Amino acid sequence: MGNTYGHRVKVDGTITLCYADRIYIQDETEGICVQTRQAGDFKVGDRVEVLGFPAKGDYTPMLQSAVCRKLPDGSQPQPELITVDEALKGTHDCRLVKIEATLLDRARQSNESFLILQAGKFVFHAYLKQPQQNMDFVGLKNGSKILATGICVVDPGNDWYSGSDWRAQSFRLLLRSTSDIRVLARPPWWTLQRLLLAVEFFWPSF
Repeated sequence: MGNTYGHRVKVDGTITLCYADRIYIQDETEGICVQTRQAGDFKVGDRVEVLGFPAKGDYTPMLQSAVCRKLPDGSQPQPELITVDEALKGTHDCRLVKIEATLLDRARQSNESFLILQAGKFVFHAYLKQPQQNMDFVGLKNGSKILATGICVVDPGNDWYSGSDWRAQSFRLLLRSTSDIRVLARPPWWTLQRLLLAVEFFWPSF
């Protein structure tokens, strides 16, 4: 993704997410988180060259105190459809992905909205940093089947080891906007609770 420059590292790629003092960039094979004071100068889709200091990230190393320069536009990275198991392998860390899941619930904390999602038996969160006014997830119904697109951020846990059978403790998705959530199927209207209420209403003697 780049080459070394003195005690700093130079990389280039396309921005997939900007928030606060961080940007995420990726190329055809890798993704990385970059801490920079210039984050507000760029937008998703910009291709940039970055010069920064390597530091420990959540899983993949990140770059700190980075200086960024805009490059001519190139091809836009497309999200790769992955499974939970593929996310937990760590190979998609800091990259734009999409995952099919079921919406369990949604919540808001401070300036951050998040969804609680389940794929198979695994539960994970999808976060939207600093959502704009009236741009939230209030219209989503619990139980909906959705396709979530975002930056995969891996939490390796404390038992990392080198091996094909290793899996991370968890992961989360960082969403770019509410349009990163696409409803594939709405939940059935007949739930167990509604069925019991209907039975009680029509057959009160039971």
